[in-house]
Amino acid sequence: MSLSEEERTLIAKAVADEISKRESRIAKFFKHPAVLIVLGFLLTTVFGSILQLKEWRNQQEFRLAEEKYREQVKVLRKVSRTLGEYKTLIDERITPYYWKDESMSEEGFGKAKEGWNSRKRQIKIDLGTIENDILMNFSEVNMVNAQMLIDTFDLRRRVIDNDLNNRHEEMSPQEYWDTTLTTDLQRQTFFHKLTEIMVQRIHLDTTIKHHSVILMNSINTDFSVAATQYSIWPWD
Repeated sequence: MSLSEEERTLIAKAVADEISKRESRIAKFFKHPAVLIVLGFLLTTVFGSILQLKEWRNQQEFRLAEEKYREQVKVLRKVSRTLGEYKTLIDERITPYYWKDESMSEEGFGKAKEGWNSRKRQIKIDLGTIENDILMNFSEVNMVNAQMLIDTFDLRRRVIDNDLNNRHEEMSPQEYWDTTLTTDLQRQTFFHKLTEIMVQRIHLDTTIKHHSVILMNSINTDFSVAATQYSIWPWD
């Protein structure tokens, strides 16, 4: 049985009225103050939790970057300290011979030599420790520069040690002058070699400082990038 046009109109109007009533009830529900308070609380809690989680993650990442930066600076400080100790060792080994220290007895020379050898071994150990620190604390890019720094230090140290050992490791200054440096030519050759060693010392100093500055600038840049990337503001 088909519906007339009037019946269809009445049915459509009834459906529209029912939908309007439901929408009106839903609108009244969400306009209720208690509902608005609950919704506001839920939105604030959820959104706030998301922000707090992101901020916490950023803080953790920043702390890791900061700890890494501090360890890298410690490594460079170790390099600087070891370099200073080695330069002092070279000076102490050369000076008595250069000025013919006649006050150094055989017993005194024995103690000085023992001290030189002990400190030389310690410097070698320190360089090995620094190399391990580099492997643990430097990124792949900076590790190349850091390894070059230590390799250069160790290579020049070996050259200088070899020159020193070949010249006067086994004799006191007085004995060396009395038995080996008996002619002007021998003395001139000796002073020339000591001068070469001092030039190597200066070159070692400037080279290591140059590499250290390059490396320090690089890790400073990395830390600045990390500080910006892991800003405490979650929406950055």
